[in-house]
Amino acid sequence: MESLPRANRTLFYTRVFLFFTFCFFSLPGSVFGAEVLNLDLSRKEIRACLEYFIDPGNSMKINTVASSNGEKLFSPIGNKKGFGYSRSTFWFRFSADNSSSRTRLWYLEHAYPVIDEIDFYYPTPDGLKKYQSGDFRPFSVRPVNFRTSVFPVHQPPGFQTFYIRIKSNGSIAIPFVAWSETDFERHIHSDIAFHWIFYGVMLATILYNFFIFLSVREISYLYLILFITGSSFFTMAHSGLAFQYFWPDHIWWANVCHPVFGFIALLSSIQFTRSFLASRKTYPGFDRVLSVFCVFGFFFIPSPFVFPYHYTTQSMAIYGMLAALTMIYGGLVLFFRGLRQSRFFLLAWTSWVLSVFLMFMKSFGFLPNNLFTESGLQVGTGLLAVLFSFGLADKINTIRKEREKALEEVRQSEKRYRLLAENVNDVIWTINLETMKYNYITPSVERFRGYTCEEAMNLSLDETLTPESRKLVREDLAKELERERLGYSDPNRSRTFELEYYHKNGSTVWAEVTITFFRDQHKKPIGITGVTRDITERKNTEKEKKNLESQLQQSQKMEAIGTLAGGIAHDFNNILSAIMGNIEISLTGLDRETKLAIRLRRVLEACERAKDLVLQILMFSRQDEQIQKPVYMNYIVKEVLKLIRASLPATIKIQQNITDEKKIVLSDPTHIHQVVMNLCSNAADAMKEGGGVLGVNLDSVEINAETARKYHKLIPGEYIRLTVTDTGYGMEPDVMKRIFDPFYTTKEHGKGTGMGLALVHGIVSKIGGAVHVMSEPAKGSIFQVFFPKAREELIADGENEDDIPKGDEHILFVDDEKNIVEMAQEMFSSMGYKVISTMNSLEALSIFKKQPERFDLIISDQTMPDLTGINLAKAILEIRSDIPIIICTGFSDLIDPEMVKSIGIREYVLKPYSKTSIARLIRKVLGQSGKQP
Repeated sequence: MESLPRANRTLFYTRVFLFFTFCFFSLPGSVFGAEVLNLDLSRKEIRACLEYFIDPGNSMKINTVASSNGEKLFSPIGNKKGFGYSRSTFWFRFSADNSSSRTRLWYLEHAYPVIDEIDFYYPTPDGLKKYQSGDFRPFSVRPVNFRTSVFPVHQPPGFQTFYIRIKSNGSIAIPFVAWSETDFERHIHSDIAFHWIFYGVMLATILYNFFIFLSVREISYLYLILFITGSSFFTMAHSGLAFQYFWPDHIWWANVCHPVFGFIALLSSIQFTRSFLASRKTYPGFDRVLSVFCVFGFFFIPSPFVFPYHYTTQSMAIYGMLAALTMIYGGLVLFFRGLRQSRFFLLAWTSWVLSVFLMFMKSFGFLPNNLFTESGLQVGTGLLAVLFSFGLADKINTIRKEREKALEEVRQSEKRYRLLAENVNDVIWTINLETMKYNYITPSVERFRGYTCEEAMNLSLDETLTPESRKLVREDLAKELERERLGYSDPNRSRTFELEYYHKNGSTVWAEVTITFFRDQHKKPIGITGVTRDITERKNTEKEKKNLESQLQQSQKMEAIGTLAGGIAHDFNNILSAIMGNIEISLTGLDRETKLAIRLRRVLEACERAKDLVLQILMFSRQDEQIQKPVYMNYIVKEVLKLIRASLPATIKIQQNITDEKKIVLSDPTHIHQVVMNLCSNAADAMKEGGGVLGVNLDSVEINAETARKYHKLIPGEYIRLTVTDTGYGMEPDVMKRIFDPFYTTKEHGKGTGMGLALVHGIVSKIGGAVHVMSEPAKGSIFQVFFPKAREELIADGENEDDIPKGDEHILFVDDEKNIVEMAQEMFSSMGYKVISTMNSLEALSIFKKQPERFDLIISDQTMPDLTGINLAKAILEIRSDIPIIICTGFSDLIDPEMVKSIGIREYVLKPYSKTSIARLIRKVLGQSGKQP
């Protein structure tokens, strides 16, 4: 060695040192084993005394573990503080030395309550005996009645080795603590005192917030109460107190409740955060993220009942940390934005997150078991509850101050408003939409109607308005509410009426009333506000004009008849649609000269007259432009004479001269019917007292240029002449000059309006005809009406079945009448179309949704349950905006053409429709969409 150079000797010694160092650290734990526990202690953590090994297969038994073969399995535990989440079985052993001369009692505590199974094996003269504990076993089997697993050890003098088996679906922690008998008793008392002080504070906080909630009705308090309750039960389950005191024999629930209450507490904290910080208003993006957490929270709450415990506890840990960090981030943003509540929020969450962080670090074995990691969760939760309560109190106090400020501003505004309202001549008022009674009315009502404000507010609508005005208000209100229901509301829309009010003295007064809806926060109408202006003087002036009064009476009569007609038009036209459609189907393919075809055409003609009857009644309530078409004068004149015959006294005879020759006029059949009815009624009225003869003649005449000038300058040509004569009292020349003036009448008050002949003159003039009158007193009157004659081929062309257009497109037909659906199916199929029909609008929508590109046309009835035709059209157009749609209706007043076009509906047709007309309309609509037959 001396002969080696210095450098080589240094290298040699270095290699020797490294070799022995390697050998030292490579020795097994059994040689340099763990420390021996000396029982001269008060409290001692025994981690340094522990040796362990892991049994992944969960198959090792104590006999094997405690044998000589088991000796080789154990290794010192070293600095390990825990093993995190694992489903393997863990075996531990340690040795204790009783250096005294007597048996000593000491306690071994496993200070982590949420362990599934823990077995403690201790030596006895008869071999190893076992204590059992853990959440997967009834609490009654534990050797010591304490929230954690505690094992009493009576150790005789000398050296003994103990074994511990742990298996758990949660985290594997090893906070083993050895206690002397006296110190363990003190530990129990201090532990109980700490926990019940904590839960007393939590209960007091819950009660405090509950009573505050009853006072202020702020939902944030409910979320806070739920959070504190969930957190309290979670900490009780986590600390083992719940298992000890609440459900010691319910093993399944003792394990499930731990994550359940954890998720409830977290979900409640998220909802509290949204409410407390008003995140929907102050930070919408943050609120949407919290909403996503809420959705996951509702999913996680029942998960412990379905998924294994270790999955749910780990999910709770991850979910809780992510949610807490997100809430803290949102609180920080709002803090820098100047939100007052965020100060309390951040302070509270910081303490809680720190405590939870310590708890989970202990659960995963990164931190030892001590006062901060063991009880930090309770302390953090208590601070959180208290700070949140202070924050809520501060928030409510701030809201109260802001509300007082707002109320003061409202009082000042109300003061200014009352000063204005009480000195204005017009009456300003509001009405509740449900009760239709006044909520408020200005004192000027006393000048207008004689009632004080209090008296007027107690009057019902029947006691306020005359029947006519009440009806007007209710009908318009119904229309406005229908517009609201259909989605055509306009918050700025107002309506103006002239209404007649009852005065306190028994008279009536007139007012011009402008009204509009006022709405709730969802923009739904909840009331009416209006301004009433006295126009009694103006109305009294108008009443002096007799013609205007007649016009008003006639308008009201026409409206009443229109209301009645509208009620039956829809159902009656549906019936006619089914009859006419099936007749037209039956005529298809029949020889026109067979008896059956002739009879069917007669029925079809009768249906057309029935259809015209409905339109004639509706004429009294509508003055809209009618569609002109070729009309047989013969049929209409005969129909009128049948109708009027029943109303004439027996002293009046009817003489008619109407040939079978087809006399065709291009006009609206209801207008022609009205002309004939007015002339015949006037003639009959002229003979009611003494009787007489009513003559009706219909013939064709040729008018040349010279004759045309005689009859009010008619255009030369062919005309149909209707002559109505009577043998009544006739007319004076002065009366004849005014018979066509509107509202002029020679009848008694209440028996005529003077509109009949004026209407006749207007209808005839509009189609290019003329009315000629001859009359002398006591000799009766002669009315000659000239109608331009239409070409007969117009009707022949319209009735030619060979010209009915056909096609092969796909049609979806919807109507709630079975007869109409069956008729339409057969009719459209005979034209070549592929038809799918249904009686249910919801089913139609479902059919269309499944194959929207399959159909080329939708034909739908308007009045149906579930979805009306218009609402069905809206839903279909949302799916496919280019689909052509035809709406059918039995009463045209139910359809607003402008609204129909604005929705995207191509056409609407009035029932009943003929096969020819509907076929042409279908081709017209499909042609607009680029479809060719």
